[in-house]
Amino acid sequence: MLEATALMALSGAAAFVSASPIVPLSIRDSTSSFPANCKLLSKPAYLGFNTSSIGIYNDGTPQLYLGFEESPYGGLEELQSTLKVAHYPSFFFLPYGCDHTYDGGVGKGSVQTYTGYLSDPIIPGNCIGVSALKSQNATLVSSPCDFSSGSVQASQKFQFSSSTFFKYQVVSFLGDNASPANADFQEQHTGYSFAVSGYKFYINYDPANKAPKGLAYDLAFDDGWTQQASYSHDLAGL
Repeated sequence: MLEATALMALSGAAAFVSASPIVPLSIRDSTSSFPANCKLLSKPAYLGFNTSSIGIYNDGTPQLYLGFEESPYGGLEELQSTLKVAHYPSFFFLPYGCDHTYDGGVGKGSVQTYTGYLSDPIIPGNCIGVSALKSQNATLVSSPCDFSSGSVQASQKFQFSSSTFFKYQVVSFLGDNASPANADFQEQHTGYSFAVSGYKFYINYDPANKAPKGLAYDLAFDDGWTQQASYSHDLAGL
């Protein structure tokens, strides 16, 4: 594994030093050609997998995190495009919401849903997407963002759902499906579900999946995870 010590200072996020995970030296995001209606939904965020054990109003951590495979050449700029499982937070992602598909107001348990894209934390102009639509065992990959149709291209289109009951936001892959957003935070399933095998993330499609298998099968982000990671690094003296 590439050994790197990187000091990262982020606007609105605590600076920290990491010794083991590969961490980009800066968060670079080029959005000049991106749709004007898209807005950043969060500070640079870790993406977690399986939040099913996290209760309401809780900053608990996910089971796993999303990371990148290392390049055989060992350079931060030469990471392979396939995303993998990480047991610790290592990469920030930038979630952008473009279309506000559901507005549940501001009451207890109310839901807000956007469709949009995930910006690559390493390569400016790249977005996170899937290797194939409506298939089994597709992989998560990074490739140039495609907005040639005037909106987010289907293979890079995600849905972001928040609830006032939960501190994290759910990240579901949407593809070319219509957004299934409704008032139930745990009924946002798009037919796609994430799975882990070894150190790889896979994404599977089942059109019969009208309800979720549970939050264990979606990605998520939470500003609290960023803070907890920075505190743990500080306490470890890294």
